[in-house]
This record gives sequence, C-alpha cells and structure tokens, in this order.
Amino acid sequence: MVPAYEMIRITNDSILRVSSQRERDLAVIVDVVRRLEPTSRVEIHAMTRLRPGTISLLVGDLLRQGRLVEVGLSGNPIGRGVVN
Repeated sequence: MVPAYEMIRITNDSILRVSSQRERDLAVIVDVVRRLEPTSRVEIHAMTRLRPGTISLLVGDLLRQGRLVEVGLSGNPIGRGVVN
C-alpha cells in the first residue's frame, strides 16, 4: 500500500496527447500535480477520484520515466518520501 502522504511534483512541462484511458489518467495526474505541486497521492485521489491502485501504478511509471521526482516527506512522520 502506498503511504498517504507521499508528495509528487512534475519535472517537465511536456504535453500529453491522449488516445487511451491510461493516457487520459496519466494526463489527469500530471495536470493535478502541475497545479498542486508538491502533492500527495491521497490529494490526487481526492481531486480525481481515480482508484488509489491506479494512481500508485501511474505515479510509479511517471517516477521511472523521470517525469516526477521524490522530494522528501510531508509534515506527517508516517509515509514514504515526497516527490516533485
């Protein structure tokens, strides 16, 4: 399970062309992070109502692609690193 307070931030401003549900969800996550950065997966869920598992999978992909980076912990002592 993904910790509730991991923070996420975008590393570039690339524009996504959406042709599938997955790409749409990625674009939604990128847009939310761009507007709220840094932000958490929980905040992404609250804004989008995407399933937490979907958010975790897609954020993981964005981290591996270098489009998001972990930046530390939020004020909550529980959870993984914050990402930008």
